[in-house]
Amino acid sequence: FAPRINTHEPSFLPLTAAIENCTEVTFSYRKANGEVSRRQVQPWSLHNIDGQWLLQCFDVNQNEPRNFVLKRIVSKVQTVRIGDLEVNFTAPPIDTLEATTMDLMEHIRNQVCEIKVKKDSGAWFHFHLDDSSTSKDGSISFNYMDLELLAEELRDFGSDVSVIKQKELAEAVKAGFQKVVSDHA
Repeated sequence: FAPRINTHEPSFLPLTAAIENCTEVTFSYRKANGEVSRRQVQPWSLHNIDGQWLLQCFDVNQNEPRNFVLKRIVSKVQTVRIGDLEVNFTAPPIDTLEATTMDLMEHIRNQVCEIKVKKDSGAWFHFHLDDSSTSKDGSISFNYMDLELLAEELRDFGSDVSVIKQKELAEAVKAGFQKVVSDHA
């Protein structure tokens, strides 16, 4: 048996190859606010966090380690070349990779929200509120990685979910609904 990783992200395979070959790549990236910019990175590793694929890398233009959500890569991943030669890099030491991952985990630990979910709705089962260890009133607190991606996920459940805590999350959910209304008015 061989393990299989299922993903629908088109950037996954080219990034995996770039990680294995220590090859710099470039791609267009859409920030949460919709702004798109070109990124040139040295890809280090891929992680799946709560169903979202994340690239940990060194951003050449920003000159620092960064994390990019694959869902927000909006172009083909291309190998950086000088003439006919691929631009390669030396893989970082393991302690650098571990420190970058620890920074990400600390970020997630600090991102906490609380929501209330309508009983027996799709959201109820999505957030596993039928488990005996969870809140019986439909309230649940949890950590998350990215506010905008969580807001997008919560909007999928419509009025079956309401945000109790974290004002920024409630505002992001509301802003998304308002955008849908204005785009279709």
